[in-house]
Amino acid sequence: MLRLFLLGLVLVGLATGLQRQWLVVDWGRMIDDLGLAVSEGDQPVDFNQLIIGD
Repeated sequence: MLRLFLLGLVLVGLATGLQRQWLVVDWGRMIDDLGLAVSEGDQPVDFNQLIIGD
């Protein structure tokens, strides 16, 4: 039970950090590192095309 409580605290902390911009996720870099798509410079990522394809 204590593990679930601590996990909940970690998730709330992460959500708060993302909301208040203490943590910033660079989605383009993450997608490139995972090898899901090739970025084309400063073009925004089209998640619909990424998920569905061409």
